[in-house]
Amino acid sequence: MLAGELLRLGKGVYAKPQDLEGLEGDFFRASLLCGKPSAICLISALKYYGLSDQMHGGIWILIPYEKSAPRKNAIKSIRTRKPSWKVGITSKSRFKITDIERTLVDCFRYHRLVGISTAVQALKLALKEKKTSKNKIFYMAEKLNAEHLLQPYLDSL
Repeated sequence: MLAGELLRLGKGVYAKPQDLEGLEGDFFRASLLCGKPSAICLISALKYYGLSDQMHGGIWILIPYEKSAPRKNAIKSIRTRKPSWKVGITSKSRFKITDIERTLVDCFRYHRLVGISTAVQALKLALKEKKTSKNKIFYMAEKLNAEHLLQPYLDSL
């Protein structure tokens, strides 16, 4: 490749400029910087699915606890000991992202980071717009051992 066709994102991390355009480009950049395994989650995933219009704190990305987070202001890393990589994570063309149900459950699991009002608002909007169902959300909560967190909210809706 000719000089100038790649952008340097970090130490040993390069990408084509056209791959970094738009929201998906931001997600791709964050995934490259964090390496594998990683998945876009929480507020960023809500934004991707149209369940939130806020985008504060940069790109929210789930990484294993053992991995050190990149020192970038544009990335909010969520380090967890039990990430459950096979549950509720879908692969897009250039990055991995939590699906709608996992995102909603994770918002309640990490309510101290996201805010309980944001989690409830996203849950209401997802059900109102028929993007998912209560049964699918509860099934995902059972898989992630978080049904006790969502049960009161699902019952009240």
